[in-house]
Amino acid sequence: MKCLKRFERQRGSLQIIYFLYQNKEGIISDFIYELKIPTSSINRAVDMLKGFGLIEERSVEGSNKRIFNLTEKGKRIGKLIEEMEEILEGD
Repeated sequence: MKCLKRFERQRGSLQIIYFLYQNKEGIISDFIYELKIPTSSINRAVDMLKGFGLIEERSVEGSNKRIFNLTEKGKRIGKLIEEMEEILEGD
């Protein structure tokens, strides 16, 4: 339960995973504008998700842009979130 408590306390972590699950990749500004999460929360969530091995980051050559995508482990979590959404919405 220790890992789940970290997720619960870190605003935006599940939303970022689900966004990446649906969109395949994303950048920080996607998380800010699409998910309406403050930058400071996003940075903490991204660090946590990378630490758990759920997301990967790559840089665009010649740019500051960082592109994030899910690892295989992250995709499994994304699928579970999608299933939770379906259950909560009543299929």
